[in-house]
Amino acid sequence: MDDNRRAPRRRVFKDGVIQAKGLGTACTVRNLSDDGALLNAETAEMPEHLTLVIVSEKLVRKCRVIWRHGNKMGVAFI
Repeated sequence: MDDNRRAPRRRVFKDGVIQAKGLGTACTVRNLSDDGALLNAETAEMPEHLTLVIVSEKLVRKCRVIWRHGNKMGVAFI
């Protein structure tokens, strides 16, 4: 499988919060790049557009879900 990412990923294990529709859902950030992230969410039901908050990185980014499989999802920063 080809990896078409423009920015290199780095493996991480960080707590995050997915904000969508006025609610916050805990998640674990499994990898991170300048362009996006791999998330494990507490629930698989997420809208296509959301905001990811990673307090330890001082990161707040609007995202679009690119793919999902169960509770795991790949997001692109927009």
